[in-house]
Amino acid sequence: MNVIIFTRVSTVDKQDYSRQVNELNDYCKNNNWNVVETITEKMSGKTVSRKRPAIQKLFAFISKHRVKKVVVSEVSRFGRNTVESLQDIEKLKEHNVSLNIMNYKLDTLNDDGTVNSMGQFLITLLLDIGRMERETTIERIKSGLAEAKRKGKTLGRPKGTTKENKDILSQYSKLVASISSTDLSIRKLAKLHDVSINTVQKVKRAMAA
Repeated sequence: MNVIIFTRVSTVDKQDYSRQVNELNDYCKNNNWNVVETITEKMSGKTVSRKRPAIQKLFAFISKHRVKKVVVSEVSRFGRNTVESLQDIEKLKEHNVSLNIMNYKLDTLNDDGTVNSMGQFLITLLLDIGRMERETTIERIKSGLAEAKRKGKTLGRPKGTTKENKDILSQYSKLVASISSTDLSIRKLAKLHDVSINTVQKVKRAMAA
């Protein structure tokens, strides 16, 4: 079975996609899938598809080659914009190509090419949960910053820093949520969110500021 590996990291992070690629290659090998192309992207997943060269490259490749699956490590690696991502999944279906989410082992299509209704439903749910989590976290951060400002705390950029804490917290909103709600180690948090250990430490400092 021919498959494409698709990976994405944020433009503003110091991540690279090597870990995603390595894990996805192992995953495909374990499933006896033949990786015919690996497409990497460094761009916000909220960007509309027509402005994402990697997505355009993906569909151009699919239109010219026999491919059964596009494999991603998690649904947010395919995209963060719920509407755009669902439209792209529909385009994959038109080419009889399934989107496979490694961390949940979900497929949008069954082996015979029919729609996997449960898989599609869960992927839609995961996309929307991710959107709501980001919006909720950002609102909580804004509320906390407003309260701190009301109490007279200084919210400006400390001398020598390159980014305001509120920007860091907004950028890594899912990481902030994990730090607040779990007792995972820095190393495990870094692996879970595909960021460096330094990034986790930076976010923790921003939360404590």
